Amino acid sequence: MRCPIFNFTDRGAVLDGTTLVHPDDGVELIKAVSDNIEPFEAKEEQIELKKQVTGRGLELVLSLLVSYCDQIWDFVNRCEKGNPANEILQDICNDSELASFLGDFAFVVMPRLRPYFADEETLLYAVRALKRITYVLEDAILECSPSEDFSMSKILTRGN
Repeated sequence: MRCPIFNFTDRGAVLDGTTLVHPDDGVELIKAVSDNIEPFEAKEEQIELKKQVTGRGLELVLSLLVSYCDQIWDFVNRCEKGNPANEILQDICNDSELASFLGDFAFVVMPRLRPYFADEETLLYAVRALKRITYVLEDAILECSPSEDFSMSKILTRGN
């Protein structure tokens, strides 16, 4: 199967095996795409299929997410008790599992943790953003409606 390669350039550089398209030429782009892509018939049963985690599996995933929330709140509470935001964010990023879970947040914050790179107010802004992210995650956990056996008391009774 041949995979089309589109060369978007306003300078006219032609590369062998590519379709040259000027960024301002929408008609040319539409023609190039329709010349290179073949329609397919979607099978209705494929579109309807949806995998989901239920029962004990859902409770395990939610428990893991709640534990991440707990860890984040521990860090946030340290910051609210006067610990420097730089120190808190470094500890979060040093925890490879938690940093991996936070993904892009940790990726954006890490470069700012170098000495003299960001002022305390910028880092406190990052901590406030982390709080908002955690609130959103907790709301999503509650929307999953886990079984009555699942203990959400930490989320529902937390004073944050």
